[in-house]
Amino acid sequence: VFSSNISGIIPQQLTSLGGDVAFPVWSPDGNRVLFVAMNEDSANVMILDTESGESSVVLANNGNPADWGPRGERILVTKDDANGRGLYLIIVATGAEERVDTGSTNDAYARWGRNGAAVVYESSRNGNPEIY
Repeated sequence: VFSSNISGIIPQQLTSLGGDVAFPVWSPDGNRVLFVAMNEDSANVMILDTESGESSVVLANNGNPADWGPRGERILVTKDDANGRGLYLIIVATGAEERVDTGSTNDAYARWGRNGAAVVYESSRNGNPEIY
């Protein structure tokens, strides 16, 4: 994971994990980066603490993009389970997970609304990809 000034001239490497990284998202307080780390064996949703340089796995074996909640306490992510791909909230401090949609779904690319009261996501639950 790299950070750069707005002109892109001075990149700074924040972490070196090996493999590929994707879908970086700054936390609301600007002190952490949420991203997906991928290697030959797995893909994990991770958090990088930019002050310490330490990375931790938030959700193992999941390569789906994730998004910070408005206060940085929760993460919204799509995750595969027995009912298909659904929307989950993860509490950052505890790792507790809660599925927030119902039924058999195929949801992806979830993002928080500006005030945190709603989310937007893509779903092909009716056979065609649509925005909800």
